[in-house]
Amino acid sequence: MPHKCTKCETVFEDGAEVILNGCPNCGWNKFLYVSNESEKETDEVEKGSETTKEVT
Repeated sequence: MPHKCTKCETVFEDGAEVILNGCPNCGWNKFLYVSNESEKETDEVEKGSETTKEVT
């Protein structure tokens, strides 16, 4: 399962050794496991809200 930095929300692939030393973007050292499905759902929700903004 991919890991997501809890500070900057950058997602790292499963097994990425970079998370052992902390996030390379912000230096934070706390990560969450995220499922691939939740990332896809989040992207779809974001796209849906953008479409709604364009219509209104």
